[in-house]
Amino acid sequence: MAADPLRQLAKYFDLDMPTAQRAIEAMPARSWLALQVAMLAADDGVARKKLCNRLLKVADKSRVRDPCWPSNLRRRACCCCGRLASQDYLPDLVELVVKEFENPAEFEHPRLRVRWFGVSERRWLKLMLRPYELLQGTLDDWYRSGLTQLQKHADCTDS
Repeated sequence: MAADPLRQLAKYFDLDMPTAQRAIEAMPARSWLALQVAMLAADDGVARKKLCNRLLKVADKSRVRDPCWPSNLRRRACCCCGRLASQDYLPDLVELVVKEFENPAEFEHPRLRVRWFGVSERRWLKLMLRPYELLQGTLDDWYRSGLTQLQKHADCTDS
């Protein structure tokens, strides 16, 4: 059974439970999910799945709106982990962004990201780097927003 994420967060930031609760209530749900995935390693994977779903919606909307997204992309399976490359690359791109968010050291070198995604380095730079950075920036914004909310509430209790 996974530990209560709110209690873990309160302990991590040295907050009392009412302060942590107020901070969570004040932040967008996507920020709370990002905090859980990044800092609390939710054992049940529920927060991670919800975070991936929200990021996938952002990717889908962006693909329709922004011209930087390729319409189709031929990829190969990952030779390291055996992940099969599906026709729709969006779920894999989201998975890559979240995997790197959870464990930056796993993709310390950019070539590891390219290899996992299943394209050549040239194609990654030409076609996928911009969409990847867009999703990575979105997730980072969600995370920073959550941290900002926690800091505001922690500062209120210190006064």
